[in-house]
Amino acid sequence: LEDVGVEPIVAVNKTDKIDDLDERLDEICDRLGLFPPWQQWSDRIAPICAKRGDVEALEECLQTRFHEHNRDDLLKFVS
Repeated sequence: LEDVGVEPIVAVNKTDKIDDLDERLDEICDRLGLFPPWQQWSDRIAPICAKRGDVEALEECLQTRFHEHNRDDLLKFVS
């Protein structure tokens, strides 16, 4: 996706089931070619638990991305 100018957002779901979340998210970053720690990539990595409705990190990523690309009109789709 990056080859065509798209920076993906990775939503990591079921984070409530992961014991060592920071370590796992660091591993995901490493696989994606992003240097750990994952916290520095909060604009690209969004740990969520959809079942519990904990999707705030994803919403923040989307809001930031929309604003950066002057697409505030899309914010209405992110609650």
